[in-house]
Amino acid sequence: MSAAGTHSGHDLDDPRERARLRALRDFGLPDGEHPAADDLAALVAVAAAAAGVPTAAIHLLAGDEQRALATVGFEIVALPRRDSMCSIVVDEPRPVVVADAREDPRFSANPFVREGRVRFYAAFQLRTAADVSIGTLCVFDDRPQVLGAEQRSLLQALADRVVGVLELDRRVRELTGEVRELEEVRAGLRADNESLRAFAGQVSHDLRAPLSTMTLSLELLGVGLAQGWEPSDLEPVLARALRGATRMRGVVENLFVHATGAPASPHPVDLGSLVEDAREDLGPALDGVDVTARALPVVVADGPLLRLVLQNLLSNAAKFAATDHGGEVSVTASRRDRSWLVEVADHGRGVPEAEREHVFEAFARVGEHAELAPGTGLGLATCRAIIEAHGGRIGLRETAGGGATVWFELPDPR
Repeated sequence: MSAAGTHSGHDLDDPRERARLRALRDFGLPDGEHPAADDLAALVAVAAAAAGVPTAAIHLLAGDEQRALATVGFEIVALPRRDSMCSIVVDEPRPVVVADAREDPRFSANPFVREGRVRFYAAFQLRTAADVSIGTLCVFDDRPQVLGAEQRSLLQALADRVVGVLELDRRVRELTGEVRELEEVRAGLRADNESLRAFAGQVSHDLRAPLSTMTLSLELLGVGLAQGWEPSDLEPVLARALRGATRMRGVVENLFVHATGAPASPHPVDLGSLVEDAREDLGPALDGVDVTARALPVVVADGPLLRLVLQNLLSNAAKFAATDHGGEVSVTASRRDRSWLVEVADHGRGVPEAEREHVFEAFARVGEHAELAPGTGLGLATCRAIIEAHGGRIGLRETAGGGATVWFELPDPR
């Protein structure tokens, strides 16, 4: 059984209806079992006892239905709104108490009233703090009766308490969500701190070595100048200092791109010239490495950023180029439909297939000899950031005959 009454329909454009639906959504209603169902069931039971009736319910009005949050004396069922007595009185400014619904023109035609299942009916509006009525706490009986002032007062207090329970549950859900967000933020900060510590340690280590080289070289250069060394004796010392400065510049450039995500400004650039610039920047780091680069095209790219990509790839290839192959590194390019495919290949020990995706992650150091490879672990991550900023792709595959080939694809709109 459910409290029911005739209703001619409702206007979804009515501001009160829109406010009601918003309030129900804020409360997480009416779909599904409510977390505070036990508390609401207890309130309904008290309401029935206070009114001295066998049946009571907390009814909500949602769209074309009346739905019960909690009931006593009958099962919870959804009711078409056109048959809802509560929908008629939900927006009344005060509670509605009817001793005998047969004598009230608002309810006399209701099928439940006609069938004799509802005589006494009382509805106490459930008003939110924003003065939006979302439903009713109603009590009813199949016999006429009258409510006393004390009973009315108690039922009104119970209706207010129903809204209080819903408000409390909403706040608990909000706080739970906020706590969850704070936990996620804390976990993220913890991970960031771990990454920052690792980052700081790696950067400190990789800057310390070239800085020490520069410091010692400059000190020795000062001694040589003071003692009147010949220029030929000073040249190796100066070259060592320059090598340290070049290594430091590479670390700093990678850090800048990684930290700022420097945007690309593409324009036609000669890929061969960029390779030569990168080789010159690397200088002694390529000693003993045979870099071949033939017939490279003009591509559309940000010149300084693409130079940094090539510098990283050549440096990386040089570290792992196998000496029994003469330390060979090749740079080639081939035309695709609307792009250029550029490949930097070495014949070193290669990268296991399972680890090839990871090499492009920040701080990644893969392979059994990873600890022997100097660098911050940002080189390939920087390359990926730059290539993706150009709208391209980058990857790694095995070189024919052994080794690793890093390839990247650059769009060419021409």
